[in-house]
Amino acid sequence: MLSFLYRLIRDFQREHGLPHNVLHLNETHYHALRENLSQLGHEETERFLQLHIVLFREEMHPRVACQKPLRRRAAGDA
Repeated sequence: MLSFLYRLIRDFQREHGLPHNVLHLNETHYHALRENLSQLGHEETERFLQLHIVLFREEMHPRVACQKPLRRRAAGDA
């Protein structure tokens, strides 16, 4: 699973020229990834991959994306 993800990340960067920051997986792929990285918890896995993991039931294949971070509202924002 890790080698597949590394190729996916490399191909995304080559094709789009953008940094990746999100990994979309279904539950089956997530469990396979967790087996590969069984010594790491969820947050450590995200740090290791440098990706935020998002689970989607309908996701057929793992994919990476570049998602703009949500802007956090300042205390004075309406």
